[in-house]
Amino acid sequence: GHRPVFAVFAQILLHAVTAVITYLIARHIFSAKAAFLSAALVAVFPTLANMTSYILCETLFTFELCLAVLLLFEALKRRAVSFFVISAVVFALLTLTKTIVIFLPLVILAAVLIRRLSKRMEVRRFIICCMYFFIVYSALVSVWPMRNKAVFNTFSMASRGGMVIWSRAEKIDDSPREILATAICSISEYLANKLFPDIVVKSNRYFYKDLEREMQIEAECAGHGMSPGDIDKKMAREAFRKIAAHPFRYFGYTFIEWLKMTA
Repeated sequence: GHRPVFAVFAQILLHAVTAVITYLIARHIFSAKAAFLSAALVAVFPTLANMTSYILCETLFTFELCLAVLLLFEALKRRAVSFFVISAVVFALLTLTKTIVIFLPLVILAAVLIRRLSKRMEVRRFIICCMYFFIVYSALVSVWPMRNKAVFNTFSMASRGGMVIWSRAEKIDDSPREILATAICSISEYLANKLFPDIVVKSNRYFYKDLEREMQIEAECAGHGMSPGDIDKKMAREAFRKIAAHPFRYFGYTFIEWLKMTA
């Protein structure tokens, strides 16, 4: 049946495991004391902990990101093709969860290559391992664009880029009280509901308000026969017009949401 509580419980476990993985990553760089502090901060960070109660991909994404980085650390340490391949699989899953990281492996491995060249370390085996990595990574990630071509006649990885920008641009119209309510809600929905009862009427739905408006517009456009790709382009155009009219307000909102961005 429809039991969201099981998804929430699974996300709580993933968040706990993410803290452990953070410890293991930090141990590659820092002392045991610093690694423990890193893991503890991840475990109790309000926004990360709060996200486990939402049926969204953030908790899964954070877990996959940390696991992918840890596996890549191990691959570089062991110089083993098998670890590069396993890391490629997790990075591919990470990309299919959120396409924003599609170029992240390239950036990381390019940085490692530059460091090895500067220190005149062994490069040949590293390049071979990277070739295996990108073959596996590309093969797994390419399945999704091929699927989109068959279903939507586009190789685009996602059809919601414009919608995400639109949702963000909608915040330009927020009043100072709404902005403050959003910042507090990132820490505590209960506190935001108590301090701003006229704004945060249903605290468990507050973060969904822009998404719900976006979905309503999407449904209306689909009712007029527009394809998902056309709808996304339409919303992107609207968003960019609003951003062009208020660029400082748009980018300024990022600093106001510093807590969520830090998470």
